[in-house]
Amino acid sequence: MLETLLEEARGHIAESSKQSEQSKKAVNACVDEVVDKSQRAVKRGRKAAERLPRVAAIRCETPPLSVTGALVVGVLAGGLAGWVLGRRGG
Repeated sequence: MLETLLEEARGHIAESSKQSEQSKKAVNACVDEVVDKSQRAVKRGRKAAERLPRVAAIRCETPPLSVTGALVVGVLAGGLAGWVLGRRGG
């Protein structure tokens, strides 16, 4: 009787050991996946940070279209106003 109980206990221990190994493999796979995703995110962030000064310099060198458009409209409106006032006075 004692031997059968020991045999059953050994069987349960072996089964528990197998389940533990399977669980360990699953957890390791999940952790590896998260680490890989984190490393990719860090690389993307680093590349974006390296590009930021170049992009900012380019945007500062060339004025935005709205500023250029406002300048053109202002010059044209001033020229038109000067032309109209010049014709009335003369």
